[in-house]
Amino acid sequence: MDTFGRHLYMVIRYILLLSGFISCFAVAAQTMSRPLLHAGDTVYLSRDLLPNPIDLSDSGEDLYWDLSRLLSPFVHQSLVRPDGAGGLILTGADDIERYLTERPDGLYISRLGLPEVTTGNRTIVRLDPPVPLAKNITLDGTWDYAGIIAMTIPQTHREVRLNLKIHAEADATGELYSPNFRYDVMREQRDISVTLAPGGAAVNPAELGLPPGFNAGRVFVFQSAVHAMPVAIVQTDLMNQARQVEYLSHPYAGTVVQQIPRRPDIFVYPNPSFGQVRFDFLNLPSGSYELEIYNILGTKLRTESLYVNGMKTLPLDLSRLKKGTYIYRLVDSQKNTIRSKRLVIITP
Repeated sequence: MDTFGRHLYMVIRYILLLSGFISCFAVAAQTMSRPLLHAGDTVYLSRDLLPNPIDLSDSGEDLYWDLSRLLSPFVHQSLVRPDGAGGLILTGADDIERYLTERPDGLYISRLGLPEVTTGNRTIVRLDPPVPLAKNITLDGTWDYAGIIAMTIPQTHREVRLNLKIHAEADATGELYSPNFRYDVMREQRDISVTLAPGGAAVNPAELGLPPGFNAGRVFVFQSAVHAMPVAIVQTDLMNQARQVEYLSHPYAGTVVQQIPRRPDIFVYPNPSFGQVRFDFLNLPSGSYELEIYNILGTKLRTESLYVNGMKTLPLDLSRLKKGTYIYRLVDSQKNTIRSKRLVIITP
């Protein structure tokens, strides 16, 4: 091969390598920023009910939020479905369906379907007017929402009407690292008020099981900078500390389930574990319970007493246990066994 041929070969080779790299990068970027808002797509959502401390104090540009240590016992798999009226339905990690409508200025929630454990059967909850889930606003932009959440309690057929008020401000931009992806985001700080409207049934709004972003208090919504879609919703307490985080997840980040169990259940994770674990208790009637831990021979090693009202996360340090398989059992105040499962402890 002459000199010209060798040079031509090298040029073609570099072009092919460069195009391959660009293609791989484009595929990776598409995977991370894909909108997932088309019928037939699958969205994976997880929720950490006891998140590690997250620094939410700063505002401004070019900030960094590390959510990479979020944990969840399972990943909720949701298929994006058409709602028959030009919108989309997305089921969240709480099994509450969001009915989404895309408008020129952003994404809106038009109604919610509350889970069976709350209402007795699936009930459509009307939002009037629709609630902005994501609006195309710029840094330092603000918006206010005032509307009504209206639903009917099936057992009594009484209507519940809640006043919903939201004041939101886009106060920061930067990078967010979740357990699975990195996102360029804009952060909205939302102050939410939910109160019982006059003439409605006597009910505590906090017991309706509303999804993240609708519970009273301060919420931080991290919107993808590429698409009008939240990648993380952080509910905080009165001290601005993260109380729970719902975030876009990955099918291999936990045990994929089609729906969160509607019956009383308990999960421990990580499992296998070096000893630092969390127990998640789901769908439990209000009351006192005991978590018991046994070795494989049936010897009780530890008992934890707790009070649960529906859902609770309990962290435990079991690092003193020897390597092996253990049984954990949840019993109610009458000593009835709710669930019994296995935990594997491994040593470093």
